[in-house]
Amino acid sequence: MSESILNTTATNEQLRSLVMDQRARRDEYVNAISNQLQAIESLEAENDTKGDKNLEKAIMWYDKFLGFQVVGGEGVKFVFSKIDVQSPDREYSFCIKLIEERYILVHCVPFVDGSKELVKDLNCNNDLYKFVRTMRERFQVATISGNLSAISFCPDMSSITSSSLSALSLDSRSENSTNQRHTRSRSKNLKIPTKKGLSSQSAASPGSMERC
Repeated sequence: MSESILNTTATNEQLRSLVMDQRARRDEYVNAISNQLQAIESLEAENDTKGDKNLEKAIMWYDKFLGFQVVGGEGVKFVFSKIDVQSPDREYSFCIKLIEERYILVHCVPFVDGSKELVKDLNCNNDLYKFVRTMRERFQVATISGNLSAISFCPDMSSITSSSLSALSLDSRSENSTNQRHTRSRSKNLKIPTKKGLSSQSAASPGSMERC
């Protein structure tokens, strides 16, 4: 009987020792995971900071060398300068809006030939940045050739549904207050309109615009 008690006691001690070892390993793993998570959070914060700085540099690059700005309001307005060598501060712009899964050219100042066809292509391929680059190129070509129109472009309202017109009207009423709140820092959060199922982006890389 005493031998059985001794064996049971020894077994209990072994089990207790195993439990203590398992707890020690568990605590070690928890600490290791916690340290890894802290390291990951630190790296993510550092990357976010670098990303913000890179975005600011890209915005400054666009503005300094291409005179390129993106402005929110009635749709999204793309503004260019530094196109006309004789008048580098002259602004060229167009505004697009996504209505019922289709891009609409709200206005184009000054109007350039072929812009309607470019919008049709945009609705087929959804390549917004190609569209922006091509529009800037059309402004350049029209300026060099002297074929710029003195009028701006507005859409044919008969081709837009009543619900779309309502959306345009609401945006028009809010445009003034929106523009007053607009600052350069908002460019980081500006959502470029994209069709469903495709991601939104706030800016193209400097290299993509450089090809214009």
